[in-house]
Amino acid sequence: LENSFTSATKTIIAQRAGYRCSYPGCNCGTIGPSSDPQKSISVGEACHICAASRNGPRFDPTMTSEECRSVDNGIWMCRTHAAEIDRDVIQYNVEVLRDWKKKAEERAKNNRVNYLQSSRENGVGSSNEHKKSENDIHSIPDKFILRQVIIGIAILFTLLFPFFWSIDIY
Repeated sequence: LENSFTSATKTIIAQRAGYRCSYPGCNCGTIGPSSDPQKSISVGEACHICAASRNGPRFDPTMTSEECRSVDNGIWMCRTHAAEIDRDVIQYNVEVLRDWKKKAEERAKNNRVNYLQSSRENGVGSSNEHKKSENDIHSIPDKFILRQVIIGIAILFTLLFPFFWSIDIY
């Protein structure tokens, strides 16, 4: 179709929603790994808020072809809700979908901001991260420390007492 989204536009619509369905309360992740390690699977769809064709749901005859194909006219949905919004255009009108899109993009933005703040607070990505983890005994797991202490004691005993030379410590 002339007014279909390009692949690049679909990707931007998906990314702006954090690859999560924009239907309130769904928030379904729509992308994940395939059994083929070189591929992923998407169960999301870039849906037109105003239809791409004259007979489509919520068609707006005043929109240009460029406006119809734009990111602004797209909303990211899981396949279930993509079908639902096009089957009940009275309940899922343009205003409702634009509101959902705005909220989904805010949610994705807040998730990104929260992640960045959390990363900064935990030192992830900082130039001092390597130095911090080297010098901070609390960053080493307790099991690892305990294992190292036990191995150290076993080595000490084998050096001091030849009887322990025949015991396998690993």
